Amino acid sequence: MSTPWGVLEVGDQLLLSYYETVLSRIITTVDDDRNGFRHVLIKMALSDASVSSVAVLQAILAFSAYHLSGSQAGIKHSFAAISALSSSMRFSTELRDRYHQLAASLVLTTYGVFNTSELKWTMFFCGAKKIARSIFAGSQNYDGELAFLLDWVYGQDALSKFSLLFWPQKDLAQRDCEKDPYLLSKVEDSPHRRLIVGSFGCSMELMSIISRLNETIPSDGSMEFAPSHNEILIQLEQRLRLLCQSLTTPGPTFSVPGNESSVLDTAELYRIAALIFLERACRRRPRSAPEVEHLIEAGLSTLQRLQVCAVMWPLFIVACEAETDEQRTIVLAIFEASKQFRKAGNISSVQELTEAVWKQDDLFTYSRIAALTVPLLRYGSVISASSQLPNFT
Repeated sequence: MSTPWGVLEVGDQLLLSYYETVLSRIITTVDDDRNGFRHVLIKMALSDASVSSVAVLQAILAFSAYHLSGSQAGIKHSFAAISALSSSMRFSTELRDRYHQLAASLVLTTYGVFNTSELKWTMFFCGAKKIARSIFAGSQNYDGELAFLLDWVYGQDALSKFSLLFWPQKDLAQRDCEKDPYLLSKVEDSPHRRLIVGSFGCSMELMSIISRLNETIPSDGSMEFAPSHNEILIQLEQRLRLLCQSLTTPGPTFSVPGNESSVLDTAELYRIAALIFLERACRRRPRSAPEVEHLIEAGLSTLQRLQVCAVMWPLFIVACEAETDEQRTIVLAIFEASKQFRKAGNISSVQELTEAVWKQDDLFTYSRIAALTVPLLRYGSVISASSQLPNFT
């Protein structure tokens, strides 16, 4: 049984229209004619009247209602989405329903990232990762609409591992989610790994490097490295410096003039931030090192070109290195413009973390040892003090 647009109540039609024309365009950096947030998810939501389709539809409506009218407006639809998703997962393991369950879980994850007061995004994301693992087991092809969903899962996974590195309050589900390496190996086999993915703003190749960089940091909080540490970092640095990220297949049609340059700048910001993270957190080099200063200036210049930043991990990594009043003014302007544009709760959270790092830096009395250890210590101190696990998507 199909679920045509006209069957929806007028209020739901308005919410779905808002998602199609506004939200689906601002939650991706690549808003071209193949935007999966618009074309894939809406098709799933309206494909039929099955419980799994209802879960996708209600998750989208909850997200739209929140973005339009605030937290209370989304509650009815979020409850309906969670109920439908739970029912579908209990009674159906058909592959088609699993795709819809994955999509609904991911929309609810993103809704939780935007609306930090209602839902715990980690709960839905860990569920999404388990579903993805079951779908893409074995020889399942990595292409088309399914690639859009798996890319979305993987980007969220790589960035959540950064947060979990410094999060002392991991529950069992988060620990299992953090340790599962399956998706990394699946993504690194993709023939399209150097193409920019709109769901997180850079290529899968770059996101896999970030995930590998996370793995070089001792999970027990110690400052000791394995003997192979430097060799691994040299290999990852070479991959970063040689990486050329490109847009999707020839001739994408962008809905917003000038979007193509911002897509490329966002992907480059990720690459610069990954190099800063490698030097500062993984190699423990001081900010005053010439190669580090050069990277920081490049990152700040890229932020100035962007004016609005839709991706939080590279913004956070670059922003933490802002030292002068002029540099911090640039960063704060980016945060304010981004909050106005996206209305996402995690932007305010990441801004608070950044300002906490600045306060620590201003109060810190640098010594030779501190200059080597402070990058990791400051990430850990501000993230571990958060009331909930920060999201850097």
